[in-house]
Amino acid sequence: MKSRKLSFIIAMMLGINLLSACGSGQEAPRGDGRQQEEQGTELSGGGAGDSVIVAMGPNSEPEAGFDPAYGWGAGEHVHEPLIQSTLTVTNPDLSIGYDLATDMQVSEDGMIWTVTIRDDVKFTDGEALTASDVAFTYNTVKEISSVNDFTMLAEAVAVDDTTVEFHMAQAYSIWPYTMAIVGIVPEHAYGSDYGEHPIGSGRYLMKQWDKGQQIIFEANPDYYGEEIKMKQVTIVFMEEDAAFAAAMAGQVDLAYTAAAYSDQTIDGYELLAFETVDNRGFNLPAVPAGTDEGGNAVGNDFTADSQVRRAINIGLDRQEMLENVVNGYGTPAYSVCDKMPWYNSAAEVEYNPEEAKTILENAGYVYAEHGRGTFCCEPVHHSRKSKNIAVVTTYLSDYIFPRVIQGIDTILTREGYSIILKNTKNSRSQEAKCLEELLQKDIDGIIIEPSKSQIYCNHMNLYHKLDEYEIPYVFIQGCFSKMKHKPQVLMDDCKGGYLITKYLIDTGHKNIIGVFKSDDIQGQNRHKGYVMALQEAGIYYDPDKIVWFYTEDRKIHPYESIYQMAVNQSSMDAIVCYND
Repeated sequence: MKSRKLSFIIAMMLGINLLSACGSGQEAPRGDGRQQEEQGTELSGGGAGDSVIVAMGPNSEPEAGFDPAYGWGAGEHVHEPLIQSTLTVTNPDLSIGYDLATDMQVSEDGMIWTVTIRDDVKFTDGEALTASDVAFTYNTVKEISSVNDFTMLAEAVAVDDTTVEFHMAQAYSIWPYTMAIVGIVPEHAYGSDYGEHPIGSGRYLMKQWDKGQQIIFEANPDYYGEEIKMKQVTIVFMEEDAAFAAAMAGQVDLAYTAAAYSDQTIDGYELLAFETVDNRGFNLPAVPAGTDEGGNAVGNDFTADSQVRRAINIGLDRQEMLENVVNGYGTPAYSVCDKMPWYNSAAEVEYNPEEAKTILENAGYVYAEHGRGTFCCEPVHHSRKSKNIAVVTTYLSDYIFPRVIQGIDTILTREGYSIILKNTKNSRSQEAKCLEELLQKDIDGIIIEPSKSQIYCNHMNLYHKLDEYEIPYVFIQGCFSKMKHKPQVLMDDCKGGYLITKYLIDTGHKNIIGVFKSDDIQGQNRHKGYVMALQEAGIYYDPDKIVWFYTEDRKIHPYESIYQMAVNQSSMDAIVCYND
């Protein structure tokens, strides 16, 4: 058998956010007896030095054929559609290079991109490729593409044979990268069957397609670019096991197969592993069980609990999975964007099965028996006869809260109820923690002041769980925007802001500074009242006279802002404060 310097590629078949595939020329840590990875291994074999046979997975075959409008060549900037040319290409360093394009310019407002193209390119049917074909392609994919979003494009216009203008519906700074994934099709030969009988101007033309079995590409003799080294490329579609068997039989030059075979050796073949950002893992429902608008079942009560997902996250031994499932070809991953510039290392967690057990135990899902092990248990079944009422406020001893809590306790005691006090310090994460703890207790109801009620509530699932357990709750002081239908006892903050501002105006003050809290709905409403009073009095509303502060900077920012206004001798003769 002819010797081949070829390789079978490892296909990482593990689950999102657990493992990321390894490779791209860098040698992964290997033990003795493992084959060496090489980058850029030159392909040979397949019966001739200028042809190659590649085994790929069945899912690699394009269902809709080789039409760019239906996904061929689209989705990844580093892919080349082979049959078609693109205006631009993405270089290995992710910079933009030219394919058909020879120049591109963008207007100052970013609304028109002007691209000049080569004048020496022909389609494989002999017709010249012009700017009209480019405009036709983009106007077509804009209307019918089932893969990419082209809403940023208003229209493509051919100015002359070598100049095309892209008129944008909105400025889109990364348009050159979009041009790298759209293969140009011939206007004169495009129809409903184009995907099965493609005509392009790229490196290859399609000679034969036996659906479900193989595709044969042959080099385009009229290709305008660099010389094509592989004159014929045959792709056979095989499952991973079959691809490995084909490699063992010497029937293919390159096989995309499973990582489980990476410790095997085949005479004449070498192992290639490529570094990617192909992160794998699994998704879990993060909403409680229910139905959507169409009546379809959605969600899961168990996985909707953030404590369950947290326990899974720290209870999975990623390194163990790497070593035993993919023979060490990979690195632990913690998100969908590991190794990307915007990756946040805060997503990384240490493997800690004991803490995972503790989390599940505290959440009521498991219990431990000394000497026997850990066992699953039923979640807490809440009793409505506990005579316990939980009161959750942002603070306990500050401002009006002692009097509010005293008033609540007076009524509860008179009615024979006990009070369970919790405070969140106006922290959404602390509020979630309080609710998680209360869900494990027998309580008859909750009185709760929401934390940062102006901001979207990111733990709605816990309120849904209260509903599921039929634990009633009443909001005080504020309410999340998506829960306005829930019982609530609120002050008229808008009228309060109006009355205090009107009082200052009526007593002769005109330059009135406003100090308001931005992350609670009370601050927003008191600001509305302030504005209403100014408008009613015909006083100009000046946003520079407003001091917005957050919970975290409440003790510093208002003071520093007012002090700076005084130092700058800003016009002010009164201040409306958020609280007293």
